[in-house]
Amino acid sequence: MITSILKSASAGIIFLAIVMSVEFVGSADSASGLFVSVLLVYGACILVGIIAVGVPFHLIFKWLKLRSVYSYALAGLVPPILISLLFKPFGEDSATDLLVQSAIAGAIGFICAYTFWRSEVASKNA
Repeated sequence: MITSILKSASAGIIFLAIVMSVEFVGSADSASGLFVSVLLVYGACILVGIIAVGVPFHLIFKWLKLRSVYSYALAGLVPPILISLLFKPFGEDSATDLLVQSAIAGAIGFICAYTFWRSEVASKNA
């Protein structure tokens, strides 16, 4: 399971790096350490999220014998969106920015959940 967690975190961090590089292109921050700092902080958050949310969902799904990719996809998509909308961890932003942040967080959660499912569940079904 540790390998699956690391694969999931890596997939989320790679997606995050792509999104951030589009955001930082041409800005003064792209040349500074801000890009790397933000990537490291969010990367750590992704890993903590997988361990705190993803692994418990996996254990529940295993206990309930749910092996569907849809279960894992929803478990990866919904919590980051709800956390972004309810707790506003990125600060007090406009509604548009909040929706974009929630969509990105949901996409990262979805990618991590799908990667975990592919590595941990689907590979054991074959």
